Amino acid sequence: MQFYFVIGMFSTLGLNTLLGQVVDQLAAGLVSVVGGMASAAVVAWLKRRWDKNA
Repeated sequence: MQFYFVIGMFSTLGLNTLLGQVVDQLAAGLVSVVGGMASAAVVAWLKRRWDKNA
């Protein structure tokens, strides 16, 4: 019985670690995409403003 408890404990810890890494990677990817979109919007706004003043 104790053997099954140990196997269950380690498999749960492994699953937690795996899910934590996946969530971290997804969060980092999401921040990267949002940052890229914000950067593109700022550049487009500056270009439009530059063209208006030129």
